[in-house]
Amino acid sequence: MLFEFRGDPIMIHDMKGAIMEVNSTAEKRLGYSRDELIHMHIQDIDIPEYASLVAERIRELEGAGRILFETVHRPKTGELIPTEVHATLIRYQGKPAILSIPRDISERKRAEIALQQANRKLNLLNSITRHDILNSLTALLGFLELSLDDVKDPRMKDYINAEMRAAQNIRKQIEFTRDYQDVGVKSPGWFLVPLLIKEVRSRVERSDIRIDIDLPDVEIFADPLVEKVFYNLMENAIRHGGKITRIWFESGTRDGNLVISCCDDGAGIPHDKKTAIFNREYFQHSGFGLFLSREILGITGIQIQETGIPGEGARFELVIPQGSFRLPPR
Repeated sequence: MLFEFRGDPIMIHDMKGAIMEVNSTAEKRLGYSRDELIHMHIQDIDIPEYASLVAERIRELEGAGRILFETVHRPKTGELIPTEVHATLIRYQGKPAILSIPRDISERKRAEIALQQANRKLNLLNSITRHDILNSLTALLGFLELSLDDVKDPRMKDYINAEMRAAQNIRKQIEFTRDYQDVGVKSPGWFLVPLLIKEVRSRVERSDIRIDIDLPDVEIFADPLVEKVFYNLMENAIRHGGKITRIWFESGTRDGNLVISCCDDGAGIPHDKKTAIFNREYFQHSGFGLFLSREILGITGIQIQETGIPGEGARFELVIPQGSFRLPPR
C-alpha cells in the first residue's frame, strides 16, 4: 500500500539500471504503462546528457547505501522534467536492487533561475552605483586636499582633516560591499586547505614573519570565497598583532569536528574583545575582514572563534562540522 499509494513516483531497478517495478504514480508521471517501463532501462527516461551521471551515481550507491542526486527526466510526451532522485539500496526478489523516488523539482528550478537573474541584476546595479560613488569620492578627496593646502586657519585644517577621514571611511565601506555582494552567489565546493593557504600566503608574507603550514591534505566544503578567510586571518595578524615573528596553521579534532587553527606569537586579543571583533560594529577597529570571514564560513556551517591567550598570541579556530571535511586516507 505504501508503494502504490504514495504521492511520489517509486521505481525499483537492478544494479545495472533495468526497471523491475513501478507504482501507478510513476506511470502517470512518465506517460508509460507498467508493461512498457519494466522492459526499459532507467537511463531510457533520462536525457542523454545525464545518462553517464546516473550510471556513476548507481556505482556510488553501492558504497553509500543511500544517495540524493539531480537529473532530468524525459517522459513519453517529450517534455523535460528537472528531477531530484532519492535512491536507496535494497534487496528485491532476493537480489540487490535500488529503490528510487524521483521528485519533480520544476517549480524549484524556476524559482532558482528567477532568483539568479534577480541577483545578477542587483549586482550589476550595485557595481554601477559603487563605481559612480567611488569616482565622486575621489574627486571630493582631491578637492579636500587642495583646500587643506590653501587654508591657513588651524581650526579649519582640523575640520578638513575630519572631512577627509570621513570620506576615506566611506570609500572603505563602499569597497567592502564589492566583496560582500559575492558571498553565497556561487555554489559551495570542496577546497584543499593547504593549497589555498599557500596560494594566498605570498600576498601577505614578509621577510621578518614566517608563515608555517602544518596541515594534512584536508579538504573542506565551503563558499568559493573561503580563500579570503585565510588571507584575512594572516593579514589581520600582521596588521594588528604587534611585533609578531611567526604565523602558523595547525589542525586537530574535537567532538567529531575538524578544527583548523591560525595562530601567531603577537599581542593576542583581550578577553573582552574576543566576540566583538567579529561584529559589524567593530569595523572601525579591525576593518571588515573578520566579519566577512564569519559570513563566508557560516554559509556551510563552519564556525570561527578566537581562543588565544592575551599577551601570548591570537588563535583563530575554524570548527568544521562532520560531513564538511575530508581527510586523506591513512
